[in-house]
Amino acid sequence: MRRGISGEPPVRHIGVAIFRLLVPDTSNGLIDDYEQWFNGPNRLLAFKVPPGHIYIAGTFPIAPDSPIADDLKGPDALRGAYTPPNAPPGAQARWMIDAICENAADTHWARMQEHEMLYRATGCNVLYLGDAAHGMVPTLGQGATQAIEDSANAAELIARRYSDGDADVDGWLAKIEASRAGRMRFVMEFSLDATDTMLEGADPVQGTRHKNEEPFQSRLKALYRDVGLPFDGNML
Repeated sequence: MRRGISGEPPVRHIGVAIFRLLVPDTSNGLIDDYEQWFNGPNRLLAFKVPPGHIYIAGTFPIAPDSPIADDLKGPDALRGAYTPPNAPPGAQARWMIDAICENAADTHWARMQEHEMLYRATGCNVLYLGDAAHGMVPTLGQGATQAIEDSANAAELIARRYSDGDADVDGWLAKIEASRAGRMRFVMEFSLDATDTMLEGADPVQGTRHKNEEPFQSRLKALYRDVGLPFDGNML
């Protein structure tokens, strides 16, 4: 809908290729809760999806404005991306590498990107929510989360305004946009900052240690606690 009403949003590519794959769990308990593994900036993450599957996602750096070359999607290239040069991979990584290579033809590929924030269509009373309003990198898993936050905040504000006899739809949309803009700038910037270990030349060890320190930990708390509800009197 946003494409038809407001035009295609300008997109900024981050310089990271990402693929996703769901495979049967033949790991014999190697993969359970969310974990991630690095070979340089090339990252794998995985977790169990009951009943009986494993979700795997992989990333590696590419030139920001380039497509993902077909030769990077094949089994040989994928095995090379995630296999350490001077030692064999651990049991978990080895299982994932084998699963990825065996199912290379079934993976879903994308480039990490973000686009400008836009909650309101120009010239009509249309509200954008979730990725339509603020496409962001998926590093912190905030795409669906922020769609829910958007919806909860919008529903709360509209319900209160309507119950008070306020039928100014344009005013509702303006207030929703004002109430979400600061929060979304924080979430989008934080998600991008957290992608540092996946960029060309990254040091994943140092980057991961940094994420266990301040101010990253305080930003992480704010991400999950400062959700914008309930509205105070000024926001309504």
